[in-house]
Amino acid sequence: GGGGGGGGGGRVRIVSERYEVLNVIEFDSTRKRMSVLVRRPDGKVVLYCKGADTVIYERLAAKQRFTKRTLKQLAVFADTGLRTLCCAYRVLDDADYDAWAARYHEAQVALDERAAKVARVAEDVERDLQLLGATAIEDKLQVGVPQAIATLARAGINIWVLTGDKQETAINIAYSCRLLTKRMRTMVLNAYTADECAARMRHLLDDTRVGGGGGAG
Repeated sequence: GGGGGGGGGGRVRIVSERYEVLNVIEFDSTRKRMSVLVRRPDGKVVLYCKGADTVIYERLAAKQRFTKRTLKQLAVFADTGLRTLCCAYRVLDDADYDAWAARYHEAQVALDERAAKVARVAEDVERDLQLLGATAIEDKLQVGVPQAIATLARAGINIWVLTGDKQETAINIAYSCRLLTKRMRTMVLNAYTADECAARMRHLLDDTRVGGGGGAG
């Protein structure tokens, strides 16, 4: 916005541009991202990539301006139960793109280990990215889900949920669908090895026995 004299508000100029889609690198649960390579109206080839923040951040070029600020905002989004993604891009020289596209096509038509070969070639181009920003959406629960989960819990049925969400998002959604309640004692277990996980579990269980009372989430 901004002040300024004269009449009514500022005018918005709508520009229509046509992008040629060159390649699409599909999303899967292992990659946790998808990319599209396009040719812009100015002739440049650009890769646009969206995916989980951890996956995008480890593929960013060094020394970018808004990475820390964006991470803080992602944490805020996750704490409110929103599902988040990061978006980034990379401009490619024609020669680099042509060489990569040839290898990508070769991987796509491979008779052996096609998926692994495609994934390796995709890794080669999904790097040195420039962060564009982050998105956050509300993925509403289906009607009746909280009531159904609460009924199962009252019947004494143990419920386990496997999710790819950020930890903060998963906890928030667990409360909204009544998988967790404020009366439960929740325990957060983060570990990277089997031994570390076992030690952390023993510690949490010992704390529960000492503290007594309340359920565990």
